[in-house]
Amino acid sequence: LCEFHSRNLPLHVLIHNSGRKGPAKRTTTSGGFEVTFAHNHLGPFFLTVGLLDVLISSAPSRIIFVSGEIYRFARVDQDDLCFEKRYSSFSSYCATKLYNIALSRELTRRLMGRGCTSNALHPGIVASAFKRATGCGATLFRLLCPLRTAEMGAWTAV
Repeated sequence: LCEFHSRNLPLHVLIHNSGRKGPAKRTTTSGGFEVTFAHNHLGPFFLTVGLLDVLISSAPSRIIFVSGEIYRFARVDQDDLCFEKRYSSFSSYCATKLYNIALSRELTRRLMGRGCTSNALHPGIVASAFKRATGCGATLFRLLCPLRTAEMGAWTAV
C-alpha cells in the first residue's frame, strides 16, 4: 500500500477475486484469525480501506467483490464470527462470501454520491482449480453443471 500511494497513481477499479477454502481443522493466522476469514474477508477489507482515498479521488471508480451463490449456505452465528466454537471449512468459506456481500453493500451506502461504487457478483460456475478441489460431490457437480472457463468467469467482473 505504501508503495502504491507513493506513486500517486489513479485507481479506477479494485477487484477482489481471491478465495480460499480452509483446511479440515481450524487453523489461525499469527494474528489469531481463522485463515479462511483472514484471507477471504479481512484481506480485501483492509486493502479496500487502505485504497479508499485513492479510489474516491480517482472517480469514477468501482470496487468489485467476486462472491458467489455459495453465500446462501452461510449460517452466521454473530457470537462466533471467526468459527472458534464450531468450525467447518465449508461453513467458513460460505460465511466469508456472505461477509464480502455485506461489506460491498455497506460500502455502497457509505460511498453514495462520491463517484465510487461497490458491487458483489457471482461469476457463474467456473472451471477453476478451486472447483476441482472441492472434494465431496465435486464429480457429480461437474457432471450436472456446465462450467465456464476461468477467462469467461473473469468477464463477469470486468
